[in-house]
Amino acid sequence: MAEQLKLGFVPLLDCAPLVVAREQGLFREQGLNVVLSREASWSSIRDKLNYGLLDGAQMLAPMPLAATLGLGSPALPSCSLMSLSRNGNAITCSVPFYQRLYEQADGETSPTALGSALRQQLSQLGRKPVFATVYPYSNHHYLLRDWLSRSGINPDTEIDWRAIPPAQMITALAQRRIDGYCVGEPWNSLAVLQGHGLIVAPGQQLCPEVPEKVFAVTQAWAEQHPESCAALIRALYQACHWISQCRDKQALLELLALPPYLDHSLLPLLETGYQHHWGSAPLHQQFFDPQMNAPSPLQGQWLVRQMLAAGQLSAADAELANRRLLPQVFRIDLFEQATRAMMPQA
Repeated sequence: MAEQLKLGFVPLLDCAPLVVAREQGLFREQGLNVVLSREASWSSIRDKLNYGLLDGAQMLAPMPLAATLGLGSPALPSCSLMSLSRNGNAITCSVPFYQRLYEQADGETSPTALGSALRQQLSQLGRKPVFATVYPYSNHHYLLRDWLSRSGINPDTEIDWRAIPPAQMITALAQRRIDGYCVGEPWNSLAVLQGHGLIVAPGQQLCPEVPEKVFAVTQAWAEQHPESCAALIRALYQACHWISQCRDKQALLELLALPPYLDHSLLPLLETGYQHHWGSAPLHQQFFDPQMNAPSPLQGQWLVRQMLAAGQLSAADAELANRRLLPQVFRIDLFEQATRAMMPQA
């Protein structure tokens, strides 16, 4: 195994498996010496993995496939060793923009009603609405496009898009540089608590059970470090199970709020007692389920469909991905080998 491993993460609630694995000594139990590196953006994660500055990282579920296909950057064959979480995203709009939609919808607050209101507002705004996501190859991007399309809005011609790192979303919203965004927690709940935003829809209302974050390495690293790969999978799988069994969510938040991780940004949630609940819609963020944690090529098929619908893939590349690449990217074989003797039940 490697003497010391450097793993990257972006400060979101669903970096929890990496934080728990380190703080609860689960990496150490597997013979690993792990340093966690907080990164500002997903492009930073991608580039540092490419240049060997990180050994592995928390990634958006589509990123290993996008990297392997060379979408948005030089091709870097990568693989997902396990899924870390599903759900946990939301679409949030600035308070003034939400109020426009609310009034147009005659006080209805369903995603369908607010989406229809946005469509009706297009001719009255005098400009394209500006929406942000964290990365083009992300479920945030696909969920937002899906909501817009269902609302009768063409996401390619009627929306002005921005890419903004998660921790900078609220500032952009407060400064009125954007009208709304789709991002993971805590940046939706914090926007509400700080009075800058209101939530249009949790992601699981639009597309439930979507894998959100994965743990990924390059394919070359996986081939060169098979024992470390297995140990990382086991430690992170145990961490996901630990989170699912943790009854003291406040204690989990306090772990995440330590300075190396989300730091002071979580203070408002700690002070108010975060309940994983947005209005009348529960968050349903999930970290553990044996079927979910396994990086199945079936997950990849869903992602290929989203990339194709977003115009990010040609039909030929989509066929190549489905026929050849998905088993190389979604390494369910490595996951099953590493966890066969430990499989806890959900």
